[in-house]
Amino acid sequence: MNKSVFIAAALAVALTACGDSGKQAADAKAASDKAAAAAKEASDKAATAAKDAGNAAMQAGQAASDVDRRLEGLAQGTAQLRS
Repeated sequence: MNKSVFIAAALAVALTACGDSGKQAADAKAASDKAAAAAKEASDKAATAAKDAGNAAMQAGQAASDVDRRLEGLAQGTAQLRS
């Protein structure tokens, strides 16, 4: 992700250095800006996915804890019936 930003920036510098044309420089800057925006969007999506995965893991842990408590209660009830 950051690699693409550096590549776009290097491309922009190379195109600017190779030609004196203002249009080439503007095109290179536009490409660099577009790559930076795409990298930021991908980063934001990855952060959201990680947050969602963390929330899901926390909910799964709570559900497993609830099941464990219920099974423990059931085992105690069964032990009392047997005695």
